[in-house]
Amino acid sequence: MPSDKNYVVNFGVQSFCKEFLTEFWDENFFKLDWKVLDESLKEYYKKTFAPNDDFVEKLKDLHSLGHLPLRIYTVPEGGICDIKTPIIMMETTDPRFPWIGEFIESLISSYIWKMNLDATVGHWYRRIVDKYYDLTCEDSIPRNMAMSEFQFRGASGPECGVRSGAAWLLSFKANATAAGVPFMQEYYGAKLSDGKGSPSTEHSVMCSSFAIDGDEETLIRRLLTEVYPHDNFTMVSDSYDYWNLVKNILPNVKNLIMNRKKLDGSPAKLLIRGDSGDPVKIIAGYLPIDTTDYESEEEANKYLSTSTSNLIVDLNPEIIIDTEDDCVIRVKGVYHRIKYSDNTDSYVVGDEISDEEVRGTVELLWDLFGGSINSKGYMVLDPHIGMIYGDSITVTRAEYIYKVLEIKGFAACNVALGAGSFSFHCLETEEGQLLPFTRDSYNAAIKATYAETEEGTPIMIFKDPKTDTGKFKKSLRGCCQVGYDQDTHRYHLVRDGLTLEEFKNLPSNENMYRVVFENGKMITTWNLTEIREILYHGKF
Repeated sequence: MPSDKNYVVNFGVQSFCKEFLTEFWDENFFKLDWKVLDESLKEYYKKTFAPNDDFVEKLKDLHSLGHLPLRIYTVPEGGICDIKTPIIMMETTDPRFPWIGEFIESLISSYIWKMNLDATVGHWYRRIVDKYYDLTCEDSIPRNMAMSEFQFRGASGPECGVRSGAAWLLSFKANATAAGVPFMQEYYGAKLSDGKGSPSTEHSVMCSSFAIDGDEETLIRRLLTEVYPHDNFTMVSDSYDYWNLVKNILPNVKNLIMNRKKLDGSPAKLLIRGDSGDPVKIIAGYLPIDTTDYESEEEANKYLSTSTSNLIVDLNPEIIIDTEDDCVIRVKGVYHRIKYSDNTDSYVVGDEISDEEVRGTVELLWDLFGGSINSKGYMVLDPHIGMIYGDSITVTRAEYIYKVLEIKGFAACNVALGAGSFSFHCLETEEGQLLPFTRDSYNAAIKATYAETEEGTPIMIFKDPKTDTGKFKKSLRGCCQVGYDQDTHRYHLVRDGLTLEEFKNLPSNENMYRVVFENGKMITTWNLTEIREILYHGKF
């Protein structure tokens, strides 16, 4: 998994300005008759706060103005920002409404932090994909289709699910949240072709057919010949006995699979989808500790007592392998898990494990359908067959899956992976620790940092609580200058404490902020193609 997570991808400021500061405020405030608003607002304040007609009068003045008197700056969307870099800056444009920034603070905070984090999660996965595609796949294989997101049904609401799906599109074209593409069309000038889904069966489909005749093969034949005769499609395959389906049913329909073609004559691919168990093992299987077939457990234990630790390091220097869970040894033609013995203080032969579990799905599909060796020396399955797994694929497991496949000699493109809702709500560390995502994951906050007196005297606003020993709540002061590092391709804080005049006099090449919203209108916008260019420097 990416070892460096001390950054955030900027995404969502533009859609927020369009969706809420323009559309929402126009439809629900500025375009409504003030008499209707006046009654409802006074009633609201009377029953929820102390009566405050004075503030309602301020809202009346704002209604008369006809727009939000705000100027919002941000670094380019898709930009990678070091932590503690202020991504946005807001400035009020009318001295009659100094409170307007604070008035929308909670709204913008709740909207922006999650979209930033979702875009960053997508970038974590893409870095892993790029690493193993560079190593094991032909350069012509599109890596932006390597992973999809399956997070919508586990999102904290439809709006959240749509925005998470939209954030994913910064790093990948493959997506399962159909509404994510129209969202990007409306707010980021995307095309329908910027996202791509795939036909897929569900357990309800597979199980209802099985309930009729008790035979999974019946529906599989129909799917191949009648339902999707010319299309790629995904078939959920673990409704009953996954390894039986892979080992015994697929050979019965091999000819049907190998003869399928798209309308343009190219191979139509069936993707086998496991959906339960340990995804690493289901996809890639186990690592044999060596290739010897020992004649007895005693001989195998003798070997393990002296060699295990060194072999594990040699097998996998980059990621953590748990010998007891991940490696096997063969005794009299039968594979056994390796376990640790307290009695001997060493690894010993453990429980038996089936041959198909050791091999994993990709290797079993290779044995059945064959394929080719690419120019980088890795095995690639026949184009009529593949595998997908979209359940419980954390960033740690994604790295692990690709690494085990690489050790076994298989290219990363043999399997499509999916990120579910867990990955958009929580981080699993290499040590197995779970870190839920919140606004505090990256200390996301909006604070007032600058003001001026009526005479124009600058006032630096900041807080630095003595009781905050970790300096978690210490804020920046004044206006900020944000720079860009050409070598790391990252935005970073140059300095704070500037007056507004100093800030506005900075040359554009020394200050990366751009005005995106001013007095109810969009000033600068980025489309999805431009954002992908900024994030991946022409290598999307």
